[in-house]
Amino acid sequence: MKSFLMSLPIYKVFVLTDTGEELPFTSEIIAKQPCFIDMLHHKIYLDGQKLTSKDIYTQQFTCMFLFSLMLTPHKEFDVLLMRRASYVHNRHEFFHKVVNPFLKAAKKYLDKDVSITCIGTINDFIVKLLYSDLPISFLCTRKQLDEAKRQLGLSL
Repeated sequence: MKSFLMSLPIYKVFVLTDTGEELPFTSEIIAKQPCFIDMLHHKIYLDGQKLTSKDIYTQQFTCMFLFSLMLTPHKEFDVLLMRRASYVHNRHEFFHKVVNPFLKAAKKYLDKDVSITCIGTINDFIVKLLYSDLPISFLCTRKQLDEAKRQLGLSL
């Protein structure tokens, strides 16, 4: 992981913490993050270990989902805003393929509890973060942050 991170162009990326703080990219900051999501390559690291498709089936979409969830003020949003995946149209399929694998991985690798729920009907629902004792940080570009905010209808 270290050699990959050190090869990134530092001036183009930053670390966005779950509190909304933007930190300059350094290997020391990344090493301290229990949950680190690389939005450039859509990879999830828990305690420095890169998760595989055995842990999370849809890692790219899960990264985008968690990024969007953490950006929203009340930690909730309508997943239909993320139209790229077919399973955003079914609450049970979304929870089974996206949410649950992340919750299980957080518990398995870090023994951390995260509670995310889907509220609404089977085809029309929002996702809400109820509780988390897992700090999540994202490596992203300004363009990715602005695009996600625009998609969610948040001010830039």
